[in-house]
Amino acid sequence: MRIADPIHRLSSNRPLAALVYASAISGAGDWIYLTAFPVLIFERSGNFGLVGLAAVARFVPFFVLSMPAGIAADRFPPRLILILTETIRCLAMLLIAGLCVLDADVPWVLLLIMIAAGAGTFSMPALATLVPEFADNDAQMGEANAIRATLDSLAGVAGPALAGGLVILGGLPVAFALNGASFAVVTAALVIWRPTIGRRTRLGVAVASDGEPAIPWATLVRRIAGPLALDGAISFASAATAVLAVLIAVDWLRVGPSFTGALNAGAGAGGIVGGLIAGAAVNANPRLGVITGVACFSVAFVVLGFVPVPAFAVFAMALALGALILLDTLNMTALQRITVDGGTGRATGIIHTCAAVWMMAGALVPTVCMALLGIQAAIIGPAAVMLALGGLSVVRLRIAEPEFDMCVGLRLPDSAANASTNVEPVPAT
Repeated sequence: MRIADPIHRLSSNRPLAALVYASAISGAGDWIYLTAFPVLIFERSGNFGLVGLAAVARFVPFFVLSMPAGIAADRFPPRLILILTETIRCLAMLLIAGLCVLDADVPWVLLLIMIAAGAGTFSMPALATLVPEFADNDAQMGEANAIRATLDSLAGVAGPALAGGLVILGGLPVAFALNGASFAVVTAALVIWRPTIGRRTRLGVAVASDGEPAIPWATLVRRIAGPLALDGAISFASAATAVLAVLIAVDWLRVGPSFTGALNAGAGAGGIVGGLIAGAAVNANPRLGVITGVACFSVAFVVLGFVPVPAFAVFAMALALGALILLDTLNMTALQRITVDGGTGRATGIIHTCAAVWMMAGALVPTVCMALLGIQAAIIGPAAVMLALGGLSVVRLRIAEPEFDMCVGLRLPDSAANASTNVEPVPAT
């Protein structure tokens, strides 16, 4: 399969292509924002402690609001939720840009950051629910997720570089304004394009009259046991990797903090490759893809814990981040396929609430391990977590819910399968 084939197939579905490319632009804006906002806080306060507090505060809405956001995504049209949330985020970023010009006090900036983070928390399960609604079939949905992951990795490379240039040039207001404009692109795409027949409607899936998917919470949790475990591994590993980049450069390789840039560059390149591999694996043999991703991340960090060589460290970071992108793409697609008959929003809310805890643990555990056991244990630790939760993600689901397959998805009842073949899709315009 050529790399361009999934892109050509995605282009045949203009609403889905617009959503994927618009969200990629928004992702680039987010990277600019994440690079610029700590600089803004420090410039206004001169306090490194406040910079750390602001970074932690961004995760509070993610932890507190993920469950309500997931419920909202199932009860209300996700397209309308995204239009509202992206508009709020756009206005918040533009106001922060204005505050930069006016030299406003830090509390006003923090307030707008929290508002934007709260709106972003509601946008994530809405987007997870909307992608299956726009997709014509499971294969297209998986390819869309893979392309979006690849573009997000590209944004992770280009966004910080652009933001760094803007910071050097004193263009903080421009950085926040660009992020605001990226949210406006998403809103415009959703206003222009919409699905004419939702994917669940084409499959003949029943939805309760009050808008709540007719799936009990206990059943939903059993269904997503596998993706929930794998997302815990991904969340812990990604947070740990971000922290370890500095520790590896300074304490393990002893080449100085500047080498963190090389490690991050390797990680970005690996993420792009991981997204491309996910495009091939998501519709071919996704279970093998999960096993491969877990193995690659674990091997990269175990070997890195015994081989303190700078060149290999860059390769190991590339391999590890590529594996995380692969796993995240496969996991999101599995979640959407498992919840094809409803509950995608609530399932995403459950996973994001737990992810906040795993990310906090991933950021904390490496530093604790380093203090108690040394840098080598801090490096190998994420590999152990990945092996444990990654293995559980496959085994646990088959035990708990044998009629579901984490990487293949829901085995539709006969009525839904017949509906999917009898209902003529209406072309989206």
